[in-house]
Amino acid sequence: MLQEMSVLLDQIAGAAGRPVYEESVCSGNILSKSTGSSRKRTFEHLVALYGLSPEIPHFRLLRHFWALDVAGRPLVLLVAARARDPLLQLGSDNLLRLPEGSVYDRTAFEESIARTFPGRFSEKTCRSLTQNIASTFTQTGFLEGKIKKVRTQPKPSVAAVALSAALGKMSGFHGISVWESPWFQILGLSPNDGDLLAREASRRGWIDYRRAGEVVSVSFRHLAEELRIKDLA
Repeated sequence: MLQEMSVLLDQIAGAAGRPVYEESVCSGNILSKSTGSSRKRTFEHLVALYGLSPEIPHFRLLRHFWALDVAGRPLVLLVAARARDPLLQLGSDNLLRLPEGSVYDRTAFEESIARTFPGRFSEKTCRSLTQNIASTFTQTGFLEGKIKKVRTQPKPSVAAVALSAALGKMSGFHGISVWESPWFQILGLSPNDGDLLAREASRRGWIDYRRAGEVVSVSFRHLAEELRIKDLA
């Protein structure tokens, strides 16, 4: 929901609470939806994916890194959505195995969902989930094309890698294991890529990252103080 989140994050103040987002989407129709029911449904989807509340640490982190990397915003949103939607990891596990230039097979994705969650989803729901996952990875640059989608790799985002490291830290990933977290893996990068991009984030003053051989130190102390997130300290 890149377009919708772009509007909300650009037009609503960072300190605004969830009621402001709800008022803007459902009553003010800031997202230009055609019916009241579609406005409500959109708002519910956005809350499920991103929280839309400054009381939620994940959302504070999202807004922080969103402001730092304009070009990388789609990937920042992808990492943030993965924090609240495990089905995105299922989609990425399948998609990221595809070699660049290969054609995306929708049927294979549907079958994978059915195997992973036997009996949980109807055929119609599997098809809808597959379409939504494909849309997500098209918006974030992992797929190109309308009818025939081809696997591509988006330009890496320093902010998305920094956000993935922060979310990993909050979830118990420390040192070099930060590159094993699902929030980093969904970006389709190697640990070496993560190292290079984390060094760049550190150079910009966004995080404090050091590495000596296999020993990795990632600190977010200034960010923890700025965003009032104890788990990052």
